[in-house]
Amino acid sequence: MARLGRVFGISSCLRNGAALSWTTGLLNVGPEGGKSKVMCKITWLASLLLLPVSLSHAQKSADVLVITGRGWEALTETAKLFYVQGIKDGILIAATYLDGEERERILGTTQAKGFFPGDYMKELDTLYRDRENLLIPVSIAYQYINLKLKGTATKDELERKLVELRKRMGATY
Repeated sequence: MARLGRVFGISSCLRNGAALSWTTGLLNVGPEGGKSKVMCKITWLASLLLLPVSLSHAQKSADVLVITGRGWEALTETAKLFYVQGIKDGILIAATYLDGEERERILGTTQAKGFFPGDYMKELDTLYRDRENLLIPVSIAYQYINLKLKGTATKDELERKLVELRKRMGATY
Protein backbone atom coordinates (compact mmCIF):
# COMPACT_ATOMS: atom_id res chain seq x y z
CA MET A 1 0.00 0.00 0.00
CA ALA A 2 2.86 2.37 0.74
CA ARG A 3 4.24 1.88 -2.77
CA LEU A 4 0.80 2.51 -4.25
CA GLY A 5 0.58 5.62 -2.11
CA ARG A 6 3.93 6.93 -3.32
CA VAL A 7 3.04 6.23 -6.93
CA PHE A 8 -0.24 8.10 -6.75
CA GLY A 9 0.69 10.78 -4.21
CA ILE A 10 -1.56 9.55 -1.41
CA SER A 11 1.17 8.62 1.03
CA SER A 12 0.66 11.84 2.98
CA CYS A 13 -3.00 10.96 3.49
CA LEU A 14 -2.12 7.51 4.73
CA ARG A 15 0.85 8.57 6.88
CA ASN A 16 -0.93 11.42 8.59
CA GLY A 17 -3.43 9.27 10.42
CA ALA A 18 -5.62 8.25 7.54
CA ALA A 19 -6.81 4.70 7.39
CA LEU A 20 -8.78 3.03 4.64
CA SER A 21 -11.96 1.39 5.80
CA TRP A 22 -12.46 -1.56 3.45
CA THR A 23 -16.05 -2.00 4.60
CA THR A 24 -17.14 1.54 3.75
CA GLY A 25 -14.50 2.41 1.17
CA LEU A 26 -13.91 5.76 2.87
CA LEU A 27 -10.75 7.31 4.25
CA ASN A 28 -10.98 8.09 7.93
CA VAL A 29 -8.55 10.82 8.95
CA GLY A 30 -7.55 10.98 12.58
CA PRO A 31 -7.15 14.21 14.54
CA GLU A 32 -3.43 14.28 13.78
CA GLY A 33 -4.13 14.09 10.04
CA GLY A 34 -2.76 17.01 8.02
CA LYS A 35 -5.20 16.68 5.12
CA SER A 36 -8.92 17.12 5.10
CA LYS A 37 -11.22 14.13 4.74
CA VAL A 38 -12.49 15.42 1.42
CA MET A 39 -9.00 15.87 -0.05
CA CYS A 40 -7.98 12.37 1.02
CA LYS A 41 -11.17 10.90 -0.44
CA ILE A 42 -10.61 12.70 -3.75
CA THR A 43 -6.96 11.64 -3.87
CA TRP A 44 -7.84 8.04 -3.06
CA LEU A 45 -10.62 7.97 -5.67
CA ALA A 46 -8.31 9.43 -8.30
CA SER A 47 -5.68 6.83 -7.50
CA LEU A 48 -8.21 4.01 -7.87
CA LEU A 49 -9.32 5.40 -11.22
CA LEU A 50 -5.73 5.72 -12.46
CA LEU A 51 -4.60 2.29 -11.28
CA PRO A 52 -6.04 0.32 -14.24
CA VAL A 53 -4.53 2.83 -16.66
CA SER A 54 -1.07 2.53 -15.13
CA LEU A 55 -1.27 -1.24 -14.97
CA SER A 56 -2.41 -1.50 -18.57
CA HIS A 57 0.73 0.29 -19.71
CA ALA A 58 2.84 -2.24 -17.83
CA GLN A 59 1.33 -5.23 -19.65
CA LYS A 60 3.22 -7.10 -22.29
CA SER A 61 1.43 -7.49 -25.61
CA ALA A 62 1.05 -11.23 -24.91
CA ASP A 63 -0.87 -10.40 -21.71
CA VAL A 64 -3.58 -8.32 -23.37
CA LEU A 65 -7.08 -9.48 -22.57
CA VAL A 66 -9.24 -10.50 -25.51
CA ILE A 67 -12.81 -11.64 -25.26
CA THR A 68 -13.37 -14.99 -26.92
CA GLY A 69 -16.56 -16.98 -27.35
CA ARG A 70 -16.40 -18.05 -23.70
CA GLY A 71 -16.47 -14.41 -22.59
CA TRP A 72 -19.15 -13.60 -25.15
CA GLU A 73 -21.44 -16.25 -23.67
CA ALA A 74 -21.12 -14.64 -20.23
CA LEU A 75 -22.25 -11.20 -21.46
CA THR A 76 -25.82 -9.99 -21.15
CA GLU A 77 -27.77 -9.16 -24.30
CA THR A 78 -27.26 -5.45 -23.67
CA ALA A 79 -23.52 -5.87 -23.10
CA LYS A 80 -23.25 -7.88 -26.32
CA LEU A 81 -25.06 -5.16 -28.23
CA PHE A 82 -22.79 -2.48 -26.76
CA TYR A 83 -19.70 -4.57 -27.53
CA VAL A 84 -20.67 -4.93 -31.20
CA GLN A 85 -21.51 -1.23 -31.39
CA GLY A 86 -18.10 -0.50 -29.86
CA ILE A 87 -16.38 -2.48 -32.62
CA LYS A 88 -18.37 -0.59 -35.24
CA ASP A 89 -17.57 2.75 -33.57
CA GLY A 90 -13.88 1.84 -33.37
CA ILE A 91 -13.79 1.10 -37.09
CA LEU A 92 -15.55 4.38 -37.81
CA ILE A 93 -13.16 6.37 -35.62
CA ALA A 94 -10.12 4.71 -37.20
CA ALA A 95 -11.51 5.41 -40.68
CA THR A 96 -11.80 9.14 -39.94
CA TYR A 97 -8.00 9.30 -40.01
CA LEU A 98 -7.95 8.13 -43.63
CA ASP A 99 -8.42 10.13 -46.82
CA GLY A 100 -11.79 10.09 -48.61
CA GLU A 101 -11.36 7.17 -51.04
CA GLU A 102 -9.40 5.04 -48.61
CA ARG A 103 -11.96 5.76 -45.87
CA GLU A 104 -14.84 4.66 -48.08
CA ARG A 105 -12.95 1.51 -49.13
CA ILE A 106 -12.23 0.52 -45.53
CA LEU A 107 -15.78 1.24 -44.38
CA GLY A 108 -17.12 -0.72 -47.36
CA THR A 109 -15.04 -3.78 -46.50
CA THR A 110 -15.52 -3.70 -42.72
CA GLN A 111 -19.26 -3.02 -42.48
CA ALA A 112 -22.05 -4.91 -44.23
CA LYS A 113 -24.61 -2.49 -45.63
CA GLY A 114 -28.13 -2.82 -44.30
CA PHE A 115 -27.15 -4.72 -41.17
CA PHE A 116 -27.26 -3.41 -37.63
CA PRO A 117 -25.42 -4.32 -34.40
CA GLY A 118 -28.30 -6.62 -33.41
CA ASP A 119 -27.77 -8.63 -36.60
CA TYR A 120 -24.08 -9.03 -35.81
CA MET A 121 -24.93 -10.01 -32.22
CA LYS A 122 -27.31 -12.76 -33.38
CA GLU A 123 -24.71 -14.09 -35.83
CA LEU A 124 -22.04 -14.10 -33.11
CA ASP A 125 -24.42 -15.99 -30.79
CA THR A 126 -24.98 -18.55 -33.56
CA LEU A 127 -21.25 -18.84 -34.28
CA TYR A 128 -20.37 -19.46 -30.63
CA ARG A 129 -23.09 -22.09 -30.15
CA ASP A 130 -20.70 -24.38 -31.98
CA ARG A 131 -18.20 -25.21 -29.20
CA GLU A 132 -15.35 -25.47 -31.72
CA ASN A 133 -15.53 -21.69 -32.18
CA LEU A 134 -15.21 -20.66 -28.53
CA LEU A 135 -11.50 -19.79 -28.78
CA ILE A 136 -12.02 -17.30 -31.61
CA PRO A 137 -11.78 -13.71 -30.28
CA VAL A 138 -14.92 -11.64 -30.82
CA SER A 139 -13.04 -9.01 -32.85
CA ILE A 140 -11.89 -11.68 -35.32
CA ALA A 141 -15.28 -13.39 -35.31
CA TYR A 142 -16.78 -9.99 -36.14
CA GLN A 143 -14.68 -9.89 -39.32
CA TYR A 144 -15.86 -13.39 -40.23
CA ILE A 145 -19.50 -12.42 -39.57
CA ASN A 146 -19.04 -9.29 -41.66
CA LEU A 147 -17.79 -11.38 -44.59
CA LYS A 148 -20.79 -13.68 -44.16
CA LEU A 149 -23.33 -10.84 -43.97
CA LYS A 150 -21.91 -9.07 -47.01
CA GLY A 151 -22.73 -12.16 -49.07
CA THR A 152 -19.58 -11.94 -51.21
CA ALA A 153 -18.08 -15.25 -50.05
CA THR A 154 -19.39 -18.67 -50.99
CA LYS A 155 -20.47 -21.18 -48.39
CA ASP A 156 -17.27 -23.21 -49.05
CA GLU A 157 -15.09 -20.11 -48.68
CA LEU A 158 -16.76 -19.27 -45.38
CA GLU A 159 -16.28 -22.82 -44.11
CA ARG A 160 -12.58 -22.79 -45.09
CA LYS A 161 -12.14 -19.43 -43.34
CA LEU A 162 -13.81 -20.77 -40.20
CA VAL A 163 -11.63 -23.90 -40.16
CA GLU A 164 -8.56 -21.69 -40.60
CA LEU A 165 -9.63 -19.47 -37.68
CA ARG A 166 -10.22 -22.51 -35.45
CA LYS A 167 -6.77 -23.86 -36.20
CA ARG A 168 -5.03 -20.53 -35.77
CA MET A 169 -6.80 -19.71 -32.51
CA GLY A 170 -6.35 -23.24 -31.18
CA ALA A 171 -2.61 -22.87 -31.65
CA THR A 172 -2.60 -19.38 -30.07
CA TYR A 173 -4.73 -20.08 -27.01
